[in-house]
Amino acid sequence: MTPTTHLTIVLLISMLGATITSPASAQCKPTNLRCEYMPDPLSIESQHPRLSWQIEDKRRGAVQTAYQVQVADSQDTLKSDKA
Repeated sequence: MTPTTHLTIVLLISMLGATITSPASAQCKPTNLRCEYMPDPLSIESQHPRLSWQIEDKRRGAVQTAYQVQVADSQDTLKSDKA
């Protein structure tokens, strides 16, 4: 993996929580973000990293029905919706 790939994975992990934009997002947020079972990996060896998270939602019966993963080389690119 290249240094850019490492940066991409770290940005993905750090920005995953910011990508939820539904009306319910005030009550729903991803927690325990992980890449290859690690909370803050500095680097990974896998060409196909495993991403995982838990959903925190206080509403009774709330479940996750979809997700979207965005990848970019900088936080500015993610924030401008050009991932």
